Amino acid sequence: MSSSSSFFNEARIDEYQETLTPSIPYLTADYALPTLDNHHDGVNLSWESTDLSIIDNVIVYPHPGQDMEITITAVIAKDAELVSLSFPLLVKSQLDVPEYEFRPVLSLNLDDGRRENEIYYEGYLRASVSVNADVNGNYINQIIESPLGIRTRGHTTRFMPKRSYRVRFDENTSLYGMKPAKNYILLANYLDRSLVRNSLVIWMSKFYQKTMYALDYRFVDLNINGTYYGQYLLTERVEFQKNRLNITPNLEFDDAGFLVELDYQVYVQNLGNENLEWFRMNDTPYVIKEPNPLDMDIGYKFKHTRYINNYFHATRDALIAKTDYESYLDAENWLDYFLIQEITKNVDVGWGSVFMVKETGGKLKHMPLWDFDLAIGNADYVDAGPEGHWGWKTYNKNYFFTLLMEIPELQARFKEKLLDFQTNILPRVLAWLTDNEARLVMLSAANFTKWPMNSCNGWCPIPTDIKNLTSIGQQFDYISNYLTVRVNWMINNI
Repeated sequence: MSSSSSFFNEARIDEYQETLTPSIPYLTADYALPTLDNHHDGVNLSWESTDLSIIDNVIVYPHPGQDMEITITAVIAKDAELVSLSFPLLVKSQLDVPEYEFRPVLSLNLDDGRRENEIYYEGYLRASVSVNADVNGNYINQIIESPLGIRTRGHTTRFMPKRSYRVRFDENTSLYGMKPAKNYILLANYLDRSLVRNSLVIWMSKFYQKTMYALDYRFVDLNINGTYYGQYLLTERVEFQKNRLNITPNLEFDDAGFLVELDYQVYVQNLGNENLEWFRMNDTPYVIKEPNPLDMDIGYKFKHTRYINNYFHATRDALIAKTDYESYLDAENWLDYFLIQEITKNVDVGWGSVFMVKETGGKLKHMPLWDFDLAIGNADYVDAGPEGHWGWKTYNKNYFFTLLMEIPELQARFKEKLLDFQTNILPRVLAWLTDNEARLVMLSAANFTKWPMNSCNGWCPIPTDIKNLTSIGQQFDYISNYLTVRVNWMINNI
């Protein structure tokens, strides 16, 4: 307790406590912390936190996967005297389904009187955008300054009644507190009537951020020209970007730094320029996504593709020999990545949307996890049930995954990770589904009025047992039961 002669007497401390108490109920975006007025001459104030970054008096929103209760501390100094005041603060995850009253709404207006059905794949239509967002407990409308272009995206999904889009801003832009970038993806999730498979897998990847980059996302309602088009998942685009997956290729080296995608669409689309835009290993096509091989201004050459091609083959050969493979690959990363692929029995693990990253001088890693709308049993053209090997030992196998699992030491480490998942992560996944069910029932009501859950037009690989589910609750129960059964089967059959 302060003495009567102390500058920090009880009355003054009470005044500081009231003045410095944050005025927000919780944190969902960067926040300028309270300051002391000019009449507090000679008093120095600094803010501290062991949990979050504070830069220039602004507490930086950390994009947590789950809600966090933290403490921030105001340190007040006067001459040789010092007092510290602590304040609790709830940091809310924006990866949860939002409360309906605070639902994010993204409103696009196309230029020149263009209509939604004029948005196409081959080029961008110009547009402007505004958003309704929860900013630290205040539901506000924001006009986004940068204009943008919008086009459809996806190989098959762009032909669905509810279409997915890519938007590209002219300038780096932050939406809903996401890290600023030009590119965003709006996933329709038309074939996933739970609306959460993609978000759930990305959320699961947050538990493995020590070994792989995890994308960010938000649930949003999408309006185009004032018309509601449904509930969408707004995500980062898979790309190198300084604020996100921060890797900068250096084309002075053959080992320039690469983002590569396993993608059999190369054969479907008859993509040209083999050994420049893409290469093959065991007849599996791998596409160079970063740097852009066709961007002559950056100096990309055949030698760069030749380097990464040779590196893939050297990695394969080391795995086959079961020796020196960790000179080429990050084993912990590979195990974590394929663990999620196998638990969710992702239909595309040997087909496409399997991304790999190699930094200059670094080892080959798999990341980020992407494209899971047909995972967790949601595909009728394969053995989609919760039992059975998938990413390896079957015709759908991923060759790298198969080689990985043929090494006894790595297979044992894989099982250890699986047991840890069952004990420590699966309960959180099931809790996430339970906690978000009621919110999504409200958020998705308008979506399923526009796009009925019991109808499916065009290519529709949804299995009959999932088609027969008539509510979000039933969809969530299916996912919960599937993951529980699958993890248990895997533990007993590795």
